[in-house]
Amino acid sequence: MATMMVAAVSAQAQPRNGGSAVFQPKPLLSSAKVTKTTLKVVDPASVSSAKAKKVPTDNLPTEIITEQPAGTLHKNMSRHSKGYYAEDGSAYYSETDGYTQDVVEAADGNVYLKEPFSNLLTGSWIKGTKTVNDTVEVKLPQLVVQQKRDGKILNYYAYRMTLDEEGATYVPSTESQTVKFIMRNDSVVMADSALLGLASATGGWVGYGDNFIAINKVTEPSYSPADPSKATTELIRYNVRDFDGLTDTDMYKLIKVAVEGDDIYLGSLAPNLSGGWVKGTIKDGKAVFLKNTYLGVDTARACHVYFMPAYIEMSYDPDYEEYYATVFYTDELSFDYDAQAKTLKTTGDMAINVGKLLQNDQDYYGKPDITAWEEKAGAPKDPVFLYYEPYNDEDGWGDVSFSIDPFDENGVYMNPDKAYYNLYFDDEKFTFYPDEYGALTEEMVNVPINYSDSYDIISDGATKSVYFYTTGFQKIGVQVTNNSGNETHSSDIVWYNVEETGIHSATENQKSVESVTYTDLSGRNINNPTKGLYIKTVKYVDGTVKTFKTVRR
Repeated sequence: MATMMVAAVSAQAQPRNGGSAVFQPKPLLSSAKVTKTTLKVVDPASVSSAKAKKVPTDNLPTEIITEQPAGTLHKNMSRHSKGYYAEDGSAYYSETDGYTQDVVEAADGNVYLKEPFSNLLTGSWIKGTKTVNDTVEVKLPQLVVQQKRDGKILNYYAYRMTLDEEGATYVPSTESQTVKFIMRNDSVVMADSALLGLASATGGWVGYGDNFIAINKVTEPSYSPADPSKATTELIRYNVRDFDGLTDTDMYKLIKVAVEGDDIYLGSLAPNLSGGWVKGTIKDGKAVFLKNTYLGVDTARACHVYFMPAYIEMSYDPDYEEYYATVFYTDELSFDYDAQAKTLKTTGDMAINVGKLLQNDQDYYGKPDITAWEEKAGAPKDPVFLYYEPYNDEDGWGDVSFSIDPFDENGVYMNPDKAYYNLYFDDEKFTFYPDEYGALTEEMVNVPINYSDSYDIISDGATKSVYFYTTGFQKIGVQVTNNSGNETHSSDIVWYNVEETGIHSATENQKSVESVTYTDLSGRNINNPTKGLYIKTVKYVDGTVKTFKTVRR
């Protein structure tokens, strides 16, 4: 998944929101507010910029700081930012809140900030120096990203940047290359009107940068039951609003519930959290949870998350003849609580929000209903095919969708950590290889029923979709296996018969792959293809080569 980097460099440029192909647009999470601009950006692979001829190219720094500097570490501070990211040749301006930020104070008076750009994870640090009146001066340019493309090493630098005379793009400032911050009271705030931007060695702006940064220590307490081991695993049913804006789809997941006196805790509401409990109070048969309850750090999405009571209000747009949803946050969410039956019911909604200053819900639970659950053995129901699109050379892929009921034949919710499905082409069980399924780090045959890489293998509630890169088979099959309750039960293999012919067989797809390369239509090698049309070349260890057009959506 990672963009190819120079061997000596460990920093990886990874956009948080969209992003240019060369900087691997694998979004961690969406921005709270995004606006497309008319500003021009250069191809990140370019090393020249006609707008930046005055920028000196001699004596540019050659060292990049990728290791944590020595000093006092202020880890996982919370960052509020306003800045740019590039996608498809356009610059987008976004405002974000709640991203994690590490700061190091060194004994020699230097201050280091990790991840200088809000929308681009570089894995590198920039260095500033304390001066007077709590000021930290960052002398630029500083090398923050190195990449290897087409045999060339490309360097990208943090510059102080201003708009050019036409206001068409950003260029490095010729008046000053110092950006200032104020560091006091557990905060670091950018005290500058210029853009802290990313550009090539000759000043070509590649569309990333920030003109407002405020980094603060998280002061809210996090909660946890006194004895988390006594928490019970329970089932939450909730709904999500479909695209038509009118109907809801039921979703299910397992969460943790702990009750200690008048305190009640809900855990596992957000993924990738260590702890992550929301604390409520029980009184008169009600369990009440308050807004802005801090849950902790989502380590995969590199952000601070908060619990928010919410509701959705639907409106109709007569111009587009469609409904749209607006989410509002409220002060509290009240459940009807039945201690004996272990149920929690409400007509309200709840959201897991990134930060607390902007609405940016990443996980949303409509009308959650929590009930007791016990893992039991049981046979899964047969899957149901929903959609099939055969492989074609123009796209370079085919896709299939099917439904897996999360409840077994006895009506018991299957533990998703112990249930999986297998895909068959003709009578062969299919193996997913990392060469073609880039999110994987090793081969996978058994696909967990809730697994999703949001790209090639997708899980949307009961609906599962898989993109495949082979043809020549006569039928495709799916089988579900449930290992809950220390027993193994499998559904029948459900087959979908197809009528197609092709030169590539499912068996050929299982041959050992030596390499996979992508080029765009101009012939440039692309390390991490994103949206668009590409030429995909697969070389097998037996010397055969397969080349075809592929569209990444």
